[in-house]
Amino acid sequence: MKNKLISLDECLFAAFADSKYCNAQDKGHIWAIWEGLWRAYPNVPRFRQVNARKDHKCARGCSIVRGEIYFREAGAGEWDGFARLCVPCVAMILYYRGVSEMPVSFATHWDPSEQASVRELNATGLQRLLERIKLDSPNVPTPRARGDHGVTREKG
Repeated sequence: MKNKLISLDECLFAAFADSKYCNAQDKGHIWAIWEGLWRAYPNVPRFRQVNARKDHKCARGCSIVRGEIYFREAGAGEWDGFARLCVPCVAMILYYRGVSEMPVSFATHWDPSEQASVRELNATGLQRLLERIKLDSPNVPTPRARGDHGVTREKG
């Protein structure tokens, strides 16, 4: 039986809405946050993942316990200094920002059995991938491999 893949939206939602029933620090939730951050800020990685060395408070007032992962952003304006955001808060911000509708950075789903992210392809993407594999395969003859280079000459 094939395991169910978990979408980016489901991972982000579970990280903040189901945090009483699941561990927001799970690898799948951290993947979802990074995927969401790269989708939201594709050219400038503005956040940094930090392991708390002591107890902190999130910018929204949540507790960050020593040993937990949190995110921080350095910048100007209202984010003067280093604002700390706990995993559930970052997940909530990204979920409501709609990052799952933004162009994919690296992956689309989380596979809990493999503990890895995967990129599911739609029919068009799968067809392109199969064509590329066929073209890149050394066993498939190409015009250059046959020596004719696509040029037809008449014998005279």
